Amino acid sequence: AELPGVLHKFDSWHGTWIEEKGQAVAVHTRRAEDPQAAFETLRGPLGELAALHGLILEPGRQVLELRPPGMDKGVALATYVAEVDAESVLYAGDDLGDLAAFAAVEKL
Repeated sequence: AELPGVLHKFDSWHGTWIEEKGQAVAVHTRRAEDPQAAFETLRGPLGELAALHGLILEPGRQVLELRPPGMDKGVALATYVAEVDAESVLYAGDDLGDLAAFAAVEKL
């Protein structure tokens, strides 16, 4: 509920969008007029918001993700693989947040 208020405090929020991800939320800046300026402007305030709620701010390429400690794409992937009893896994990703999932695939 506080996230939209944080975004509206800054001129650079125009063109950003919020992606709900279950236990996490991501703020994408790639569609902003100046994506890098939006990223840098929002990084500090979103980090403060994350800390206030016991979350981690994980930066990616033109995206800032707020998530609980101990939860990442690797944990999510390993949990899903166990739930469906998968015999094999193929994972593709293109951002820093995907590194944990790649590490999880190597352990499976």
